[in-house]
Amino acid sequence: YRIYTEYPGWFVKNGDIITIIVNDARNPNIIKISPQIRINVTESKSVKNGFFRYWLVDTKLGLKVPYKWQLILKKSLNDNFSISSANIVTMSGLMLQVYQDGRKENGLEFGKSVVEEEWAHVGVIQKVPLFTTLSFYIFPTFNSTRGLTESGIRISDATFRHLLILFSEEVSTKQYKYSLYNTGLQEIILVLPTQLNTWNYYEINMAESWGYLGWELPKEFYIELYVAAHYTKPGNYTVYFNEVLTK
Repeated sequence: YRIYTEYPGWFVKNGDIITIIVNDARNPNIIKISPQIRINVTESKSVKNGFFRYWLVDTKLGLKVPYKWQLILKKSLNDNFSISSANIVTMSGLMLQVYQDGRKENGLEFGKSVVEEEWAHVGVIQKVPLFTTLSFYIFPTFNSTRGLTESGIRISDATFRHLLILFSEEVSTKQYKYSLYNTGLQEIILVLPTQLNTWNYYEINMAESWGYLGWELPKEFYIELYVAAHYTKPGNYTVYFNEVLTK
């Protein structure tokens, strides 16, 4: 038998020595005890836990987050958010939801910077080695509008270049836009035609999308899946993701 898992349990670390015990399923009799095995973890070169099957408890926040993804949160006192594994229609996946209370609260602290205007934002982010294709399923429940309500994927090279992928049923073909901010941030915005309230499948060609302005592909990317709402658009906003894969 060959026993393996792409996502080893958090109680087993690289270099640990373990023993596998095989029992009869119908009674506690031991059938076989393996020799000692040293755990040797081979790092995946693609997105980890892109099916969102594995979750850990973030002890600082007191909530579950998907294994190998880091939570990003931005909100004011009365905004709220939710992150969980959820079944929707025919597929399970990651659910992200924000509640925007509609109140403007300037000067919110977000990390070490100051947010100029109030947003409710929740996302998960992961660093991934260079890839040429990103594929995923998304179940959006509202139209994405840059700067107001967004269900999207942000891909960055950890410097000043971002590719922002948004989803809307108000466009019939994919659309590219470009924004340059006084902070030096450059942002390519790709709006994809979508159907709301159903699963949509996409494959993103990074040579085309990231190279829209002639940018060279970096050695690694950061991928963030998120949902966000500006204070001028109060209410609940929800999006679902699944099978986020790179190659």
